[in-house]
Amino acid sequence: MKNFQIWENTYNENAKGMFIPANDIYKAVDMYNVSCMVINGVSVDLADTLTEVIKKLDVKINDITEMEEFITEQEIEFSSIEWLSDLPVHQELLYFDTQNQQFDDLLLCDYVSAYDWWNGSNHKTDTAHDSITVTIIDTEDNPIMDLDKWDHKCNGFCTGRQQFYHEVVYKVINLDGEKVEDTYLLRCSSQWQDSHPQGVILSKDELDKHLEEIGYNVD
Repeated sequence: MKNFQIWENTYNENAKGMFIPANDIYKAVDMYNVSCMVINGVSVDLADTLTEVIKKLDVKINDITEMEEFITEQEIEFSSIEWLSDLPVHQELLYFDTQNQQFDDLLLCDYVSAYDWWNGSNHKTDTAHDSITVTIIDTEDNPIMDLDKWDHKCNGFCTGRQQFYHEVVYKVINLDGEKVEDTYLLRCSSQWQDSHPQGVILSKDELDKHLEEIGYNVD
C-alpha cells in the first residue's frame, strides 16, 4: 500500500491539488515573524532556569555574541549558537526568543506540515497552512493504468495529446482513513519547469468520463 496526500488551496477551486508522497512530508514550526536563536548542545531542561536568570539579571540579549557570553558565564557548555531559520523542523531543541527574552523547547511549539521540492531551478517549500485542504489517501502499490500513448505530433509518449504531459491512475483503498470502493486517484504531471505533480480523486463514473474525453479506450 502507498500513502499520498493532496494539498488543495481553498482560494483556487479550479486548480488541482499538489500530489505529495506522504513520506516526503515533515513537521515544521512557523517562525517567520519572530527572531530566535538556537543554543545547540544545551539541554531543553534548562529553559526555565536560564529564563529566570535573565529576569533576575535584568539584561537584554539580542545577538549571538551576547548569548555566547551569557551561556559561558553560566558555566554551561554549548556546541554552537545560531539564528533559528524561518521554518525549522519540529524537534527537541533549546531556543531563545529575543522579543520575549525567554528560552523554550521547539518541540513545544505548534507545527505545520511542510514539504520541500525542486521546481527545476530552485528548491521550494510548501506548507499546509490554514487555506490548504489536506486529503489523505492510501492506494494499491502500483498504478492500474498508465494513460500515456505514443503521439507522433508530440514526438513521444504523452496523455491526451498534450506534449510533455502524463497521467496515471491508482486504485484508492482508504480515503481520509475510511475504506472506499470504486474510487480512484488520478496523478497528473508535466515535464515543464516549475510544474509539480497534481492529484484528483475520481469516482468510477468520473474516471470513465475522463478516459472518454482524452480518447483512452478501455476494454
